Amino acid sequence: DVTVGGLVTAVRTHYTKKGEPMLFVTLEDTTGSVSVTCFPQATREFASLLLPNAVCVVKGKASHRERVGGGGAKAVEEGEERAAQIEVLADKVHQIVPDAMAAESRPRAVHIHLDGSTRNLMRMVKETLSARPGGSPVFLRVDTPLGPQKIRCPLTVDPDDGLLEQVRRMLGGGQRKVWVE
Repeated sequence: DVTVGGLVTAVRTHYTKKGEPMLFVTLEDTTGSVSVTCFPQATREFASLLLPNAVCVVKGKASHRERVGGGGAKAVEEGEERAAQIEVLADKVHQIVPDAMAAESRPRAVHIHLDGSTRNLMRMVKETLSARPGGSPVFLRVDTPLGPQKIRCPLTVDPDDGLLEQVRRMLGGGQRKVWVE
């Protein structure tokens, strides 16, 4: 059993002898790519999720096939190199992002302008942000005697309107206190 995730970069449809559709999908992440095979039952259930540029997580079984460099049995006798191919036979698919190339899918950075705030207020802001984990980085803009400093916070958040408004109310300011770029 394996679980893999990544960006769908290719989808090919194939039809069985009975005329049922199957999918051959290429899933990529920063480390490489893997082939995913969806047999007819999985294709019926998950074809609508496995679209180009979608970010998906696939659970299934790992399958190992050994292939010879193209010359068949004669090539094996002559010692031609063999290549192993790993593929995932899909059982379940979860779509994380429908289209990772869409502008609204890209992580947006949250910027919070802090002036001479107290530690209590900063702790409350941190707790509020920690309660909304997500994929957008948080940057603090802090006024110091040496001028404004930009600090990347170790948290990542889901910057929905409710969270932004809550932090704005805590800091006592509008768009000039909390904004998204």
